[in-house]
Amino acid sequence: YLNTDLAIAAVNQARADYKFSLIDYQRVDELRASGVSTAQELDQARNRRDRAKALLDRTTADMKRCVVLAPITGHLNRLPIEEGEYVKVGDPLAEIVDLSILKVVLDVSERDIVFLQRGQSLTITCGLVKPRTITGRVTYISDTVDERTLTTRVEVSIPNSDRRLR
Repeated sequence: YLNTDLAIAAVNQARADYKFSLIDYQRVDELRASGVSTAQELDQARNRRDRAKALLDRTTADMKRCVVLAPITGHLNRLPIEEGEYVKVGDPLAEIVDLSILKVVLDVSERDIVFLQRGQSLTITCGLVKPRTITGRVTYISDTVDERTLTTRVEVSIPNSDRRLR
């Protein structure tokens, strides 16, 4: 949540103004029906009511902007700012990571790339101290070869719902 003190006060003021203008409009409307009020007074009361409603809608929308929602699901990895700190538009407020599927990036030699295709199941061995094998699926194979290393970039997606891998 961003600081909501001023936003709450603005919404409360706009709500009170709207309630008052609504009552005022109803009063002038009744007076107009009985012939005591003029059409201009009714129009002015309607205008005040509509303007107060628009202000209430705007301040309510501003209040909703005080709540910061993550665009993705995942786990909070890092908070780069502290409470009370000022931020600008575009500043990161939190780092959220989704470790349910990991992406392993490999550089495969041009001689071996012919044995891989998208969607293929692939077994990867990882860990030096306690080696273990993990099965994943090839999700991307670059169309080009790196001229310097003569390798092709390959991405393998590995399920990690238990979050054992980092």
